[in-house]
Amino acid sequence: MADAVVITGVGVLTGLGQTAQSHAAMRAGFARITEWEDLLLMGPDEQWDPPTPMRASAAAVAWTGVPPRERLVTIALPALDEALTSAQLTAKDWKDVSLHLALRTPAAPATIESFGAGVIEDLHVRGGLAKAAATRVTARGHASGALAIQRAAAEIAGGERTLAVVGAVDGFSDMAELARLDKAFRLRSERAADGYMPGEAAVFLVLEEAGAAARRGATARARIGAIGLAEEPHPLGDATPSKAEGLCEAIRAALGTKRPAAKPWLLSDQNGERHRAKEWALALVRLDALVGGEHELWFPAQSFGDAGVASVPLAAAMACEAFERELAPAPTALLLASSDGPERAAMLLHAVKGA
Repeated sequence: MADAVVITGVGVLTGLGQTAQSHAAMRAGFARITEWEDLLLMGPDEQWDPPTPMRASAAAVAWTGVPPRERLVTIALPALDEALTSAQLTAKDWKDVSLHLALRTPAAPATIESFGAGVIEDLHVRGGLAKAAATRVTARGHASGALAIQRAAAEIAGGERTLAVVGAVDGFSDMAELARLDKAFRLRSERAADGYMPGEAAVFLVLEEAGAAARRGATARARIGAIGLAEEPHPLGDATPSKAEGLCEAIRAALGTKRPAAKPWLLSDQNGERHRAKEWALALVRLDALVGGEHELWFPAQSFGDAGVASVPLAAAMACEAFERELAPAPTALLLASSDGPERAAMLLHAVKGA
Protein backbone atom coordinates (compact mmCIF):
# COMPACT_ATOMS: atom_id res chain seq x y z
CA MET A 1 0.00 0.00 0.00
CA ALA A 2 1.32 3.45 -0.91
CA ASP A 3 1.94 6.38 1.39
CA ALA A 4 -0.42 9.38 1.73
CA VAL A 5 -1.43 11.19 -1.45
CA VAL A 6 -0.39 14.84 -1.64
CA ILE A 7 -0.82 17.73 -4.05
CA THR A 8 2.55 19.01 -5.27
CA GLY A 9 1.49 21.15 -8.21
CA VAL A 10 -1.31 23.66 -8.68
CA GLY A 11 -2.26 25.58 -11.80
CA VAL A 12 -5.27 27.84 -12.30
CA LEU A 13 -6.72 30.20 -14.85
CA THR A 14 -9.89 32.17 -14.06
CA GLY A 15 -11.26 35.55 -14.97
CA LEU A 16 -9.02 36.97 -12.23
CA GLY A 17 -5.76 35.42 -13.40
CA GLN A 18 -3.69 32.43 -12.35
CA THR A 19 -3.34 30.81 -8.92
CA ALA A 20 -1.81 33.59 -6.81
CA GLN A 21 -3.83 36.38 -8.44
CA SER A 22 -7.09 34.42 -8.23
CA HIS A 23 -6.54 33.60 -4.56
CA ALA A 24 -5.60 37.15 -3.62
CA ALA A 25 -8.55 38.60 -5.53
CA MET A 26 -10.99 36.13 -3.98
CA ARG A 27 -9.77 36.92 -0.46
CA ALA A 28 -10.18 40.62 -1.20
CA GLY A 29 -13.72 40.05 -2.42
CA PHE A 30 -12.98 41.03 -6.00
CA ALA A 31 -14.83 39.70 -9.04
CA ARG A 32 -14.40 40.25 -12.76
CA ILE A 33 -17.86 40.22 -14.28
CA THR A 34 -18.31 41.42 -17.84
CA GLU A 35 -21.22 41.66 -20.26
CA TRP A 36 -21.23 39.23 -23.17
CA GLU A 37 -22.88 40.51 -26.32
CA ASP A 38 -22.40 37.04 -27.85
CA LEU A 39 -25.35 35.80 -25.80
CA LEU A 40 -28.39 37.95 -25.09
CA LEU A 41 -30.65 36.92 -22.22
CA MET A 42 -34.41 37.31 -22.40
CA GLY A 43 -36.05 40.31 -20.71
CA PRO A 44 -38.78 40.02 -18.04
CA ASP A 45 -41.43 40.21 -20.76
CA GLU A 46 -40.25 38.29 -23.81
CA GLN A 47 -42.57 40.23 -26.11
CA TRP A 48 -41.94 43.80 -24.96
CA ASP A 49 -38.67 43.97 -23.00
CA PRO A 50 -35.39 43.99 -24.94
CA PRO A 51 -32.84 41.25 -24.26
CA THR A 52 -29.75 42.03 -22.18
CA PRO A 53 -26.16 40.73 -22.49
CA MET A 54 -25.19 37.76 -20.33
CA ARG A 55 -23.10 38.78 -17.32
CA ALA A 56 -20.32 36.29 -16.67
CA SER A 57 -16.72 35.85 -15.59
CA ALA A 58 -14.65 34.89 -18.63
CA ALA A 59 -11.15 33.43 -18.37
CA ALA A 60 -8.30 35.87 -18.77
CA VAL A 61 -7.58 34.99 -22.41
CA ALA A 62 -8.88 36.69 -25.52
CA TRP A 63 -12.27 35.61 -26.85
CA THR A 64 -12.00 35.05 -30.58
CA GLY A 65 -15.13 33.07 -31.33
CA VAL A 66 -13.13 29.86 -31.85
CA PRO A 67 -14.73 26.37 -31.75
CA PRO A 68 -15.55 25.01 -28.26
CA ARG A 69 -12.67 22.53 -28.10
CA GLU A 70 -10.10 25.14 -29.06
CA ARG A 71 -11.50 27.56 -26.49
CA LEU A 72 -11.21 25.00 -23.68
CA VAL A 73 -7.66 24.02 -24.65
CA THR A 74 -6.64 27.70 -24.80
CA ILE A 75 -7.96 28.16 -21.27
CA ALA A 76 -6.35 24.93 -20.06
CA LEU A 77 -2.77 25.35 -21.29
CA PRO A 78 -1.67 28.20 -18.95
CA ALA A 79 -3.08 26.32 -15.95
CA LEU A 80 -1.40 23.06 -16.98
CA ASP A 81 1.95 24.78 -17.49
CA GLU A 82 1.70 26.44 -14.06
CA ALA A 83 0.85 23.13 -12.38
CA LEU A 84 3.79 21.27 -13.95
CA THR A 85 6.17 24.12 -13.14
CA SER A 86 5.06 24.34 -9.51
CA ALA A 87 5.49 20.56 -9.15
CA GLN A 88 8.99 20.78 -10.68
CA LEU A 89 7.99 18.52 -13.56
CA THR A 90 9.00 18.82 -17.19
CA ALA A 91 7.34 17.85 -20.44
CA LYS A 92 9.43 14.65 -20.41
CA ASP A 93 7.84 13.56 -17.12
CA TRP A 94 4.43 13.59 -18.78
CA LYS A 95 4.93 10.10 -20.22
CA ASP A 96 4.62 8.70 -16.68
CA VAL A 97 1.47 10.65 -15.85
CA SER A 98 -2.04 9.32 -15.47
CA LEU A 99 -4.32 12.17 -16.62
CA HIS A 100 -7.84 12.48 -15.23
CA LEU A 101 -9.78 15.23 -16.98
CA ALA A 102 -13.19 16.64 -16.02
CA LEU A 103 -15.19 18.30 -18.78
CA ARG A 104 -18.74 19.51 -19.35
CA THR A 105 -20.86 17.20 -21.52
CA PRO A 106 -20.43 18.56 -25.08
CA ALA A 107 -23.19 19.59 -27.45
CA ALA A 108 -24.65 16.89 -29.68
CA PRO A 109 -23.68 15.12 -31.84
CA ALA A 110 -20.31 14.93 -30.07
CA THR A 111 -19.92 12.41 -27.24
CA ILE A 112 -17.87 13.00 -24.11
CA GLU A 113 -15.52 10.22 -25.24
CA SER A 114 -14.79 11.77 -28.65
CA PHE A 115 -14.76 15.34 -27.36
CA GLY A 116 -12.51 14.44 -24.43
CA ALA A 117 -10.10 12.55 -26.66
CA GLY A 118 -9.86 15.61 -28.88
CA VAL A 119 -9.16 17.93 -25.94
CA ILE A 120 -6.45 15.58 -24.63
CA GLU A 121 -4.84 15.29 -28.07
CA ASP A 122 -4.79 19.09 -28.40
CA LEU A 123 -3.24 19.44 -24.93
CA HIS A 124 -0.48 17.05 -25.96
CA VAL A 125 0.19 18.75 -29.29
CA ARG A 126 -0.13 22.40 -28.26
CA GLY A 127 1.54 21.78 -24.90
CA GLY A 128 4.50 19.96 -26.43
CA LEU A 129 3.82 16.94 -24.24
CA ALA A 130 4.48 13.27 -24.78
CA LYS A 131 1.45 11.00 -24.70
CA ALA A 132 0.29 10.44 -21.10
CA ALA A 133 0.61 6.91 -19.74
CA ALA A 134 -3.15 6.73 -19.20
CA THR A 135 -6.12 9.07 -19.60
CA ARG A 136 -9.69 9.15 -18.33
CA VAL A 137 -12.44 11.74 -18.91
CA THR A 138 -15.30 12.46 -16.52
CA ALA A 139 -18.46 14.48 -17.19
CA ARG A 140 -20.68 14.47 -14.09
CA GLY A 141 -21.37 18.16 -13.49
CA HIS A 142 -20.10 19.96 -10.40
CA ALA A 143 -19.06 16.71 -8.72
CA SER A 144 -16.82 15.73 -11.68
CA GLY A 145 -13.66 17.16 -10.18
CA ALA A 146 -14.09 15.28 -6.91
CA LEU A 147 -14.68 12.05 -8.80
CA ALA A 148 -11.55 12.62 -10.90
CA ILE A 149 -9.48 13.34 -7.77
CA GLN A 150 -10.81 10.21 -6.07
CA ARG A 151 -9.90 8.03 -9.05
CA ALA A 152 -6.41 9.53 -9.33
CA ALA A 153 -5.77 9.24 -5.58
CA ALA A 154 -6.98 5.62 -5.59
CA GLU A 155 -4.47 4.76 -8.35
CA ILE A 156 -1.65 6.23 -6.28
CA ALA A 157 -2.79 4.81 -2.93
CA GLY A 158 -3.17 1.39 -4.56
CA GLY A 159 0.40 1.49 -5.85
CA GLU A 160 -0.59 1.57 -9.54
CA ARG A 161 1.13 4.91 -10.06
CA THR A 162 3.20 7.42 -8.13
CA LEU A 163 2.13 10.42 -10.22
CA ALA A 164 -1.21 11.63 -11.58
CA VAL A 165 -2.60 14.90 -12.90
CA VAL A 166 -6.20 15.92 -12.39
CA GLY A 167 -7.52 18.60 -14.73
CA ALA A 168 -10.88 20.32 -14.96
CA VAL A 169 -11.87 22.85 -17.61
CA ASP A 170 -15.20 24.60 -18.01
CA GLY A 171 -16.06 27.49 -20.27
CA PHE A 172 -18.56 29.06 -22.63
CA SER A 173 -18.26 26.24 -25.13
CA ASP A 174 -21.97 25.63 -25.75
CA MET A 175 -24.03 28.74 -26.44
CA ALA A 176 -27.13 26.65 -27.09
CA GLU A 177 -26.88 25.19 -23.58
CA LEU A 178 -26.52 28.67 -22.09
CA ALA A 179 -29.60 29.79 -24.01
CA ARG A 180 -31.49 26.76 -22.63
CA LEU A 181 -30.44 27.67 -19.08
CA ASP A 182 -31.63 31.23 -19.65
CA LYS A 183 -35.00 30.01 -20.87
CA ALA A 184 -35.26 27.88 -17.70
CA PHE A 185 -34.59 30.98 -15.49
CA ARG A 186 -31.21 29.56 -14.41
CA LEU A 187 -28.94 32.46 -15.47
CA ARG A 188 -28.82 35.74 -13.55
CA SER A 189 -30.75 38.40 -15.45
CA GLU A 190 -33.46 41.01 -15.01
CA ARG A 191 -36.05 38.23 -15.03
CA ALA A 192 -34.12 35.69 -12.91
CA ALA A 193 -32.84 37.33 -9.74
CA ASP A 194 -31.77 34.03 -8.16
CA GLY A 195 -30.03 32.72 -11.27
CA TYR A 196 -26.27 32.29 -11.43
CA MET A 197 -23.48 33.97 -13.34
CA PRO A 198 -21.44 31.50 -15.44
CA GLY A 199 -17.70 31.42 -15.08
CA GLU A 200 -14.77 30.00 -17.01
CA ALA A 201 -11.98 28.18 -15.20
CA ALA A 202 -9.20 25.70 -15.79
CA VAL A 203 -7.49 23.92 -12.91
CA PHE A 204 -4.75 21.28 -12.88
CA LEU A 205 -3.53 19.50 -9.76
CA VAL A 206 -0.47 17.22 -9.59
CA LEU A 207 -1.03 14.33 -7.19
CA GLU A 208 1.80 12.16 -5.89
CA GLU A 209 2.64 9.57 -3.30
CA ALA A 210 4.07 11.59 -0.40
CA GLY A 211 7.23 9.49 -0.15
CA ALA A 212 7.95 9.68 -3.87
CA ALA A 213 7.40 13.45 -3.83
CA ALA A 214 9.82 13.87 -0.92
CA ARG A 215 12.48 11.75 -2.62
CA ARG A 216 12.48 13.95 -5.70
CA GLY A 217 12.45 17.14 -3.61
CA ALA A 218 8.91 18.26 -4.47
CA THR A 219 6.98 20.36 -1.96
CA ALA A 220 3.66 18.99 -0.74
CA ARG A 221 1.00 21.70 -0.83
CA ALA A 222 -1.79 19.70 0.83
CA ARG A 223 -2.77 16.13 1.68
CA ILE A 224 -5.83 14.50 0.12
CA GLY A 225 -8.24 13.30 2.81
CA ALA A 226 -11.41 11.25 2.64
CA ILE A 227 -13.70 11.79 -0.33
CA GLY A 228 -17.40 11.09 -0.01
CA LEU A 229 -19.48 10.52 -3.15
CA ALA A 230 -23.22 9.90 -3.13
CA GLU A 231 -26.35 10.25 -5.22
CA GLU A 232 -29.33 12.47 -4.46
CA PRO A 233 -32.58 10.53 -5.01
CA HIS A 234 -34.48 13.72 -5.88
CA PRO A 235 -32.19 16.00 -7.92
CA LEU A 236 -33.14 19.18 -9.73
CA GLY A 237 -36.20 18.60 -11.91
CA ASP A 238 -37.54 15.66 -9.89
CA ALA A 239 -41.21 15.82 -8.93
CA THR A 240 -40.31 15.21 -5.27
CA PRO A 241 -38.38 17.99 -3.50
CA SER A 242 -34.85 17.21 -2.36
CA LYS A 243 -34.27 16.53 1.33
CA ALA A 244 -30.49 16.83 0.89
CA GLU A 245 -30.10 13.08 1.41
CA GLY A 246 -27.31 12.75 -1.15
CA LEU A 247 -25.29 15.70 0.12
CA CYS A 248 -25.65 14.48 3.72
CA GLU A 249 -24.46 11.00 2.73
CA ALA A 250 -21.41 12.46 0.95
CA ILE A 251 -20.50 14.64 3.94
CA ARG A 252 -20.88 11.72 6.36
CA ALA A 253 -18.67 9.60 4.13
CA ALA A 254 -15.96 12.28 4.20
CA LEU A 255 -16.17 13.22 7.90
CA GLY A 256 -17.13 9.89 9.45
CA THR A 257 -19.71 9.50 12.19
CA LYS A 258 -18.00 11.55 14.91
CA ARG A 259 -17.92 15.34 15.10
CA PRO A 260 -14.46 16.59 14.08
CA ALA A 261 -12.28 17.80 16.96
CA ALA A 262 -11.61 20.99 15.02
CA LYS A 263 -14.25 22.55 12.79
CA PRO A 264 -13.29 22.26 9.13
CA TRP A 265 -13.26 25.26 6.88
CA LEU A 266 -15.96 24.90 4.20
CA LEU A 267 -15.66 25.77 0.53
CA SER A 268 -18.97 25.31 -1.26
CA ASP A 269 -20.08 25.43 -4.88
CA GLN A 270 -23.15 27.50 -3.95
CA ASN A 271 -23.81 29.90 -6.83
CA GLY A 272 -26.87 31.91 -5.80
CA GLU A 273 -29.54 29.52 -7.04
CA ARG A 274 -32.44 28.94 -4.66
CA HIS A 275 -32.53 25.15 -4.93
CA ARG A 276 -28.85 24.90 -3.99
CA ALA A 277 -29.26 27.17 -0.98
CA LYS A 278 -32.26 25.14 0.16
CA GLU A 279 -30.34 21.88 -0.16
CA TRP A 280 -27.47 23.27 1.92
CA ALA A 281 -29.86 24.59 4.59
CA LEU A 282 -31.51 21.18 4.85
CA ALA A 283 -28.13 19.48 5.08
CA LEU A 284 -27.09 21.75 7.95
CA VAL A 285 -30.24 20.84 9.86
CA ARG A 286 -29.83 17.11 9.24
CA LEU A 287 -26.12 17.17 10.13
CA ASP A 288 -26.28 19.56 13.08
CA ALA A 289 -24.56 17.07 15.39
CA LEU A 290 -21.74 16.67 12.87
CA VAL A 291 -21.19 20.10 11.33
CA GLY A 292 -23.52 22.41 13.25
CA GLY A 293 -22.37 25.74 14.64
CA GLU A 294 -20.35 28.55 13.13
CA HIS A 295 -17.94 27.79 10.32
CA GLU A 296 -15.68 29.75 8.02
CA LEU A 297 -17.54 29.36 4.74
CA TRP A 298 -16.19 30.41 1.33
CA PHE A 299 -18.12 30.64 -1.93
CA PRO A 300 -15.61 30.83 -4.83
CA ALA A 301 -18.46 31.50 -7.29
CA GLN A 302 -18.80 34.99 -5.81
CA SER A 303 -15.48 35.88 -7.45
CA PHE A 304 -15.17 33.45 -10.36
CA GLY A 305 -18.76 32.80 -11.37
CA ASP A 306 -20.04 29.24 -11.46
CA ALA A 307 -17.00 27.15 -12.46
CA GLY A 308 -19.06 24.06 -13.29
CA VAL A 309 -16.95 20.90 -13.50
CA ALA A 310 -13.94 22.85 -12.21
CA SER A 311 -15.69 23.77 -8.93
CA VAL A 312 -14.00 21.23 -6.63
CA PRO A 313 -10.48 21.43 -8.16
CA LEU A 314 -10.72 25.25 -8.07
CA ALA A 315 -11.72 25.15 -4.38
CA ALA A 316 -8.83 22.75 -3.75
CA ALA A 317 -6.40 25.09 -5.51
CA MET A 318 -7.59 28.06 -3.44
CA ALA A 319 -7.23 25.99 -0.26
CA CYS A 320 -3.69 24.92 -1.25
CA GLU A 321 -2.71 28.55 -1.81
CA ALA A 322 -4.20 29.56 1.55
CA PHE A 323 -2.36 26.70 3.31
CA GLU A 324 0.92 27.64 1.61
CA ARG A 325 0.63 31.30 2.61
CA GLU A 326 -0.57 30.39 6.14
CA LEU A 327 -3.81 32.28 5.53
CA ALA A 328 -6.19 29.35 5.88
CA PRO A 329 -8.78 29.74 8.68
CA ALA A 330 -8.39 26.05 9.64
CA PRO A 331 -5.89 23.23 8.96
CA THR A 332 -8.59 21.16 7.24
CA ALA A 333 -10.89 22.20 4.41
CA LEU A 334 -14.14 20.48 3.44
CA LEU A 335 -14.98 20.98 -0.24
CA LEU A 336 -18.61 20.52 -1.28
CA ALA A 337 -20.27 20.09 -4.66
CA SER A 338 -23.74 19.28 -5.98
CA SER A 339 -24.34 18.50 -9.64
CA ASP A 340 -27.57 19.29 -11.47
CA GLY A 341 -27.92 15.52 -11.71
CA PRO A 342 -27.81 13.17 -8.72
CA GLU A 343 -24.06 13.35 -8.02
CA ARG A 344 -22.97 14.84 -4.68
CA ALA A 345 -19.41 15.18 -3.36
CA ALA A 346 -17.59 16.13 -0.18
CA MET A 347 -13.80 16.09 0.06
CA LEU A 348 -11.34 16.75 2.89
CA LEU A 349 -8.06 18.53 2.21
CA HIS A 350 -5.43 18.83 4.95
CA ALA A 351 -2.61 21.33 5.39
CA VAL A 352 0.89 19.87 5.53
CA LYS A 353 2.85 23.07 6.13
CA GLY A 354 3.42 23.43 9.85
CA ALA A 355 1.71 20.10 10.55
